[in-house]
Amino acid sequence: MPSTRLAEMEVVDQLKFSFTNAASAGNQDLIGAPGVGFKIVIYGYSINASGGANTVFFTRGTGPTPLCSQKGLGASAGSNMPPGEFFLHECAENEKLGITLSAATNVGVDVWYALQRVTP
Repeated sequence: MPSTRLAEMEVVDQLKFSFTNAASAGNQDLIGAPGVGFKIVIYGYSINASGGANTVFFTRGTGPTPLCSQKGLGASAGSNMPPGEFFLHECAENEKLGITLSAATNVGVDVWYALQRVTP
């Protein structure tokens, strides 16, 4: 079984950072599919609603498939998990990472992630 510790994983690069300021309800891409043989592994995130109440969750793939539980945010509220030593969520091989918003209000999303090489 592959390690879940960042220091022990076979990663393409060290920790990366991506962000978006989403304002449309529905599914939105955050990080594109990394290519065959690789997967996205999330180590931390920050989600902040600035326009009004919203329900937000991370998704993976083209379905998209929910990757975690929903984060219900009030107006000007947030949900944060600083990057740590162990990963929080992971996509399957060559799947993109996205978010789904329940309302068309401004939501800032920051994600700390690594690309992990998938071994057969």
